Amino acid sequence: MTEITYALDAMRDYGRVLNGEKPLLIVSEGRSTQAYEAAAEMAGDNPLMMARFATFVCEDGELHEHVFIALADSTYADEAIQLVYDAVNQAEMTREQLQLRLGRLLGYSVADCLAFMRSYVGLTCKCDCCGGEPQKLLTYTPTRNDADKARSMEFAYKF
Repeated sequence: MTEITYALDAMRDYGRVLNGEKPLLIVSEGRSTQAYEAAAEMAGDNPLMMARFATFVCEDGELHEHVFIALADSTYADEAIQLVYDAVNQAEMTREQLQLRLGRLLGYSVADCLAFMRSYVGLTCKCDCCGGEPQKLLTYTPTRNDADKARSMEFAYKF
């Protein structure tokens, strides 16, 4: 994905969060400085939105700022940051469990999350939001229990 496409997608998704169509948006400064700065500024200027900032490893293997944007009255941004932090710092969570849980927080269906987990990006991306270094990938097949847990998250999200 080019930097321009990433920036356009981020701006579209910002509108979807603002309109309540998507619970959370994550924009990485490492993928597009312009998208990161624009999203952070728009969220900061809008009293209906909240922006939380965290530093995580991006696809290039370097540390970059990320802005987590959600509606001001939600806890999605804080939950997502804590989820990635826990996955990076605790061995109990597999790459796939992180992808499933974070995908649900981002508003994706269980089926979309499972498809992403099996995709080239899902299996190889080095960013912390995808689970970090692929060698941390354990032999993992999503179980019905994992999918059921992810579906049970739907009560909190209208997506």
